[in-house]
Formats: sequence, C-alpha cells, structure tokens
Amino acid sequence: MVFHIKILSMKYLSIVLSILISGSLFSQSCFVNGITFTTQSQINNFSQSFPSCTSIIGDVNIEGATSSSIQSINGLAQIRSIGGNLRIANNDDLINLFGFENLTNLDGDLLIFSNQNLEDISAFEDLHDIGGYLHISSNYSLEDLTGLDNINDIGESLLIFDNDNLEDISALGQISTIGGTLTIAKNDSLTTLVGLENIYYGITDLRIFANPSLSICSLPRICTYLSNGGNHLITGNAQGCLNAEEISSFCLLSDPCTKMIVSVDFDPVINGTYQAIEELNSSGNIPIDGDVHFTAGNCITIEAGFSVAINARFLAEIKNCGL
Repeated sequence: MVFHIKILSMKYLSIVLSILISGSLFSQSCFVNGITFTTQSQINNFSQSFPSCTSIIGDVNIEGATSSSIQSINGLAQIRSIGGNLRIANNDDLINLFGFENLTNLDGDLLIFSNQNLEDISAFEDLHDIGGYLHISSNYSLEDLTGLDNINDIGESLLIFDNDNLEDISALGQISTIGGTLTIAKNDSLTTLVGLENIYYGITDLRIFANPSLSICSLPRICTYLSNGGNHLITGNAQGCLNAEEISSFCLLSDPCTKMIVSVDFDPVINGTYQAIEELNSSGNIPIDGDVHFTAGNCITIEAGFSVAINARFLAEIKNCGL
C-alpha cells in the first residue's frame, strides 16, 4: 500500500513538473539584439521556428526586401511584449496589422510609415502605453487611427504626418501625456483635431501645419497651451486653424465668461462675442463686414493699434459676464 502511494505521488510530481516546464517554454524572452523580417516566409515560419518566443527584448523591424515582399503579419500573433522599437515601414502590399492583437507592452517607439495601402491598424487595441515615439506617416490609404483607442501615455513625441486620406484621429482621445513635440502636418483630408483634447501634460512644442482641410483646432488643451505661451508653429491650414492668433480667437469665443481678464489682440478679430468677468483689452483689427461684440464687468480698454474697418459692426458694453 505504501509503495503504491509513492508511485502515485511520483506520477503526480511528474505531471506538475511537466506543466511547469511547458509553461516556462511558452513565456520566454528572446532576441536581445532584435529581429528584422524582410520576407513573408520569415513571418509565416516564426511561430514554428521560435514557438516559445513571446517577449522580444530588442527592436522588431518589419520591412520587406522589396515593397511587395510582405502581405501579412498574422504569423507574429504570439508576441506580447517588445522591449525596443516596433518599426513597420515600406510594405506596399500590407493592408492591415493583424498579428499584433496580443501585443500589450511596447517600451520603445511605434513607427508606422510608408505603407502605401495600409488601411487598418486596429490590431493594437490591447496596447495601453508607448515608451517612446508614436510616428505615423505616409500611409496614404489610412483613414482613421482605430486601434490606438486605449493608448494612455506616449513617452516621447507624437507625429501624424503626410497621411493623405486620414480623416479622423479621434482614436487618440485617451492619451493624457506625451513627452515631447506634438506634430500634425500634411494630412490633406484631416478636418479636426478632435482626439487630442485630453493631452494634459508633456507637450514641449506644438506643430500644426500644411493641413489644407483642417479647420477645428480650438480644443481646450490646445487653447491652454497657446495661452501659456507654449512654443508653436501653426501655418498653412484651413480657416479656423490658419495661425495661433486665429485659434486663440476661436478659443475665447468657444469658452465665454470664464476669464477675469481677456485680451483680444488678433488681426483680424474673428466675428463673435468676447466676454470677460472683469476687464477686456484689445489692440485688434476688426475687418470689413466684421461683427464683433465686447462685454466686460468693469472696464473695456481700447489700446494702440485697435481699428474698426468701414462697414464693420462693433459694440462694447459694460455688463455682467454671461448676460
């Protein structure tokens, strides 16, 4: 009886050891120096060649030997963590990024550029933080950024550049922190910056330029950044985002009766009602056909340089803000 019990115990121990060993095999780190995929066969054979590799310590580079070498990255579905950068570039036949659905950790940069026919990046839905840069550029078939909806923090700069058909960046709406320059440039179809409204910390430079359809830029965080004198380059966008002065003007119009002192020093002053709880000052220029209304609780000061064009309408009133 005792001998029989020992045999059962050894079998049990063998099973437990087998489970522990097999478990460790499926959670190994690998490729300290990174890995580069240049052919479809490398991707297709990855799970068979490296069945236990789920965490890559170095960089992952996906760039075909020719622009048509890679059509799918489904073979990389076992990867859960990348300690370096993830670079996906110059793959003209790549339509989506399915294969990264299980990626939850990226310590380096996410670089997606020059993939001419890329339409879908939704595979990144389980990714919450990017340790380095987020760089999306020259993906001419990409219309939105669905898949980045759960990104909370970006360790360095954010660049959305030269994506001709990109219309919607609202998927970036969960981002609260970046660690560098925010650049939105040369996106011909983009009309609004909605998606950047929750970035509260970390912008060191704001660059919004050469977006010919972009007309909505006066988001609260952009307004605060500009009113605090943050570094910026804003030019070459549609009306509403032409320059920092115009955006700041729309900021005041969209956020009435919240400031003690308001300065309206724009040229031209955008039509609308500008309100201050106590004091409003202006050296701005109201153009032909302008229709501008100033109200303040205590005083309105017209400063040197202020002008009202012929045929423009201008009214200044001392009254309680908001009435």
